[in-house]
Amino acid sequence: MSKNLTFAVLLLVLHAFMSSCAAFDDKLYAVSDALKGDFRSLANSTDTTLDKVCRDLGQNQVVGSSKWTKTMISFPVVVSNVSGEYGSAGGFHVAFNDYYKSPHNGHAWTRSANLANQEKVTNLKVGDKIKVTGILNAKLSNIQQGKCALSLDKANFEILAAPRKPSSK
Repeated sequence: MSKNLTFAVLLLVLHAFMSSCAAFDDKLYAVSDALKGDFRSLANSTDTTLDKVCRDLGQNQVVGSSKWTKTMISFPVVVSNVSGEYGSAGGFHVAFNDYYKSPHNGHAWTRSANLANQEKVTNLKVGDKIKVTGILNAKLSNIQQGKCALSLDKANFEILAAPRKPSSK
């Protein structure tokens, strides 16, 4: 019986340790990206709105893509769906609508389905107001008739209380 108790305690400690390693996991991926020549994950994200990115892409997709794919971007959204493993990397998928009620929407994928990313999406529910941060995948984004659907890779999610709209610079 004491072996089972020791094993259970060891599992609990290991789970707590692994759960607290999400930030470390993100930094390891950022270093891995940098070794491949992609430094976007190392920089601070640019706060914007979904509407601003979509307007830039709608006005000129070449210029907008160039502007918004050079850095990590983050903006407030409302969760519309949370799904299991998707994509070639097997990451988690979160679909979202614009926080400020514009007609735009999108989806974001985590890098992988590891424990750190599972912890991030486990607490998300449809209707949650979150800040999504990721790298714009212009090839998978769709802009048509004044409405766009963005695709973000390497995504992170943060539950928000009441985000403030950034100034329209």
